Amino acid sequence: MGVDRKDYVMFAVDINDKKIDFYDDGNEKYLPYIEGHSDVEFSIVDDCMSRRYCFFGKIIKSAEDYDGFDREPIDIDDYTINKIKNQIGEEYYQLFDECLDINIIKLYCFTKWS
Repeated sequence: MGVDRKDYVMFAVDINDKKIDFYDDGNEKYLPYIEGHSDVEFSIVDDCMSRRYCFFGKIIKSAEDYDGFDREPIDIDDYTINKIKNQIGEEYYQLFDECLDINIIKLYCFTKWS
């Protein structure tokens, strides 16, 4: 049995406290966000193994397995950051039917093991 690794840089909000079973048969609306469908701009990335986090937001950069990240800057100006946060807030409302304070959206860098 192997372990897969994926690294992320992501503007997101941690929705772990929602305790949603995204894989329940009644929750199909979440699958495009979890499975990374090409027509969905936002993602849900959860730590299925230990449930330490469950992020909803926009992936800025990711790296598979042991590729890691190349040494390169991620240049994002304030206008773009605010635009991304507003987009996340709008999509969050559509998906979860509640308003999100976009000030709690942060930039996360993390590794998902599965």
